[in-house]
Amino acid sequence: MCQFQKLPLKIILFILILNGLNNKLVFSKHQTNKNNFDLFSNDEMIDICLETDIEYLLNNRQENCTYQNAEIYYFDKYDCSKISLNIKIKPRGHFRLNPKYCEFPPIKFKFLENNIKDTIFRNQTTLKFVTHCNGDDYILQEYLIYKIYNIFTDFSFKVRLAEITYIDTKNNYEPFTQYGFFIEKTKHMATRNNSVNVSINKVDKDFLNYNYTSLIYIFEYMIGNNDWDMDLGKNLKFLYSNDFKSYIPVPYDFDLSDVIHPDYPNISDIYGNGDIEKPKYRNLSRKKNELTAIFNIFQYNKNSILDLYAKFPFLISYNKKEIIDYYKQFYKEIHREKYIKKIFLNSDNRTN
Repeated sequence: MCQFQKLPLKIILFILILNGLNNKLVFSKHQTNKNNFDLFSNDEMIDICLETDIEYLLNNRQENCTYQNAEIYYFDKYDCSKISLNIKIKPRGHFRLNPKYCEFPPIKFKFLENNIKDTIFRNQTTLKFVTHCNGDDYILQEYLIYKIYNIFTDFSFKVRLAEITYIDTKNNYEPFTQYGFFIEKTKHMATRNNSVNVSINKVDKDFLNYNYTSLIYIFEYMIGNNDWDMDLGKNLKFLYSNDFKSYIPVPYDFDLSDVIHPDYPNISDIYGNGDIEKPKYRNLSRKKNELTAIFNIFQYNKNSILDLYAKFPFLISYNKKEIIDYYKQFYKEIHREKYIKKIFLNSDNRTN
């Protein structure tokens, strides 16, 4: 842990706020709402089956598309009973909705309230589900990035990993099984943090929580993600915190992060050189001692982050090593003075 006596009182208080009162660093206060949204109550992977018209799903990729009938079922882990639910689904998203980039689109689940009361989907109405797109490994890596951000703060989206078997009701496709994950609803995340989800695309920087804004800038650099924008509100949700009396930005959509480096087809449509844009630290006006305070938070969580990957059983071993090495390079950069000056304090090496 950092040496508090060497830092100004303002920075000491800053770190204490970020640390909270337990060993897990969180940025928010203890949750005051005790509602248990069961789907996200643990990290155990769930096995589910989805039956629907696959051909219709694949051909229905457009903004504001209509829902289609589907059925999902899973086995209750306590009594092994089969639980079946009639639901509605439709393709969703923007970039990954386009068949040029993803063979299989992300999905939005819509539940019928009268049949979910005693299931893991209780209290849910709609849910976003991130599918495999073109391959499992990328989706697993994006899932883990969400889990990393969970380590830092409760102001983050919970996710639940699933192994899902798709069954075509028209028998045009053989059943196939892939990984995917559910993403917590924004309003549920807001409720458990005594906050309100605000339906706005951007917030003036003067009204943003100073500490959380700093966290996001460093976090997005750590994972090598350029696909976000604080000024435009791109790939961010904003909550108004009743505890902090300020707006809290919450990041999502990490699939274009350099640490994942997905091999999307036709990626040159976005990046002219045909490759993911190399990460750059965004231009955030912070003093060196304020950056040091944030870096100390990342250092404190280093082992938790690396252990998350080391103990995750579903990633290919050589990918684990590459990812861990990627993060170790980041930790080298925030630990050594020459890197801090070059990357974080030299405006020539930053981008707006």
